[in-house]
Amino acid sequence: FAHVKAAPLDPILGTNILFNKDTDKRKINLGIGAYRTDEGKPFVLNSVKKAEKLALMDPNRNMEYLPQNGLAKFVELARGLLFGAKNAAIPRIASVQSLSGTGSLRLGMAFIQAFLPKATVYYSSPTWGTHQSILAHARVPGKAYRYWDAKNRKLDLKGLLEDISAAPAGSVILLHACAHNPTG
Repeated sequence: FAHVKAAPLDPILGTNILFNKDTDKRKINLGIGAYRTDEGKPFVLNSVKKAEKLALMDPNRNMEYLPQNGLAKFVELARGLLFGAKNAAIPRIASVQSLSGTGSLRLGMAFIQAFLPKATVYYSSPTWGTHQSILAHARVPGKAYRYWDAKNRKLDLKGLLEDISAAPAGSVILLHACAHNPTG
């Protein structure tokens, strides 16, 4: 595999590598968006511990492989939570369950490449380092839309709306919600 070019280091994960190499005891990890204990270990929220315990104790727990589009009830409830269970658009919204944000993004780009090959995907500026590389590997054209007003440290709503409004018909707008790992 000598001919395979290594992917560029993800800026956020790269920060974590530098953090781990730093010997200063006063350091604080501001890289990966996950809660940590004072010892630097992942902090699991009590709500997550409770949900895990309930899932493990469920006598009807399904350990079979899931269908390709995921657990139907989970997908239905997640879609309802995101868009509103009584939203009139629900019948027109396609949803699937996938593994992680990166996995979801790669799955979405494969779909776009196969079924919307002329579409450009618009992503926020700034965005996660993986977004542009996933678009490139899926051979899906991408373009940034304004999102963050660094000078005023707030959402650039005017720029965001201008850029999205100027996107050609058939464009795909990638909205990546802020999240706390592992609760999403």
